[in-house]
Amino acid sequence: MSDQDDRRLARRSGGARTHEDTPTEAVPARKAGRPHLPEPPRVETSVDFTELLLHQVVGFATRFVQSVASTYTQRHGIGLPELRTLFLLGRHGRLAPIRLAELAATDRGTVTRALRTLTARGLVVVRADPDHGRRTAAQLTPDGAALHDHLARFVEWRNQWLKSHFEQEELATLLELLGRLDDLSRRLPTDAVEHESIRSDD
Repeated sequence: MSDQDDRRLARRSGGARTHEDTPTEAVPARKAGRPHLPEPPRVETSVDFTELLLHQVVGFATRFVQSVASTYTQRHGIGLPELRTLFLLGRHGRLAPIRLAELAATDRGTVTRALRTLTARGLVVVRADPDHGRRTAAQLTPDGAALHDHLARFVEWRNQWLKSHFEQEELATLLELLGRLDDLSRRLPTDAVEHESIRSDD
């Protein structure tokens, strides 16, 4: 008896269906593409972020920093934190990490990582502070001092190039405005309560 005859006999006798005899359920076709987004809700006030004063200040400051950092990273394998640390040690001689963080206006962790990189490069040495036995201090090695002098000449040349694009009166005004922005940055309001009081005065 053939296999086909066996299946026919099983159907007649009420036997279990084989896999071939089991009907398959239709699977609904999947919709192509992504679902459409609903209409966005209306906002009360439309803000062009690119025209905000803070955005413009942060924008050009970021471009300056990235340009400086990429230059020193490509040429000397150090970034901006390491560069700041080199210049501070070149100016002050010997500094504790906590004082470096204060002068660089950064956190202790950033200074620690910068010192670790510079120490591994043989540019800085960190030892017990002879003036304070319970803390360490960092200072430049001879190689660090040589790199500092080389970078200082380059930084000064770049600074002069930037200043050369302004008249003396413009430069004086720019420096005055930057000083005011620096002062305002330390007093920038962040409290929502103050924001609501400003709205109520309008």
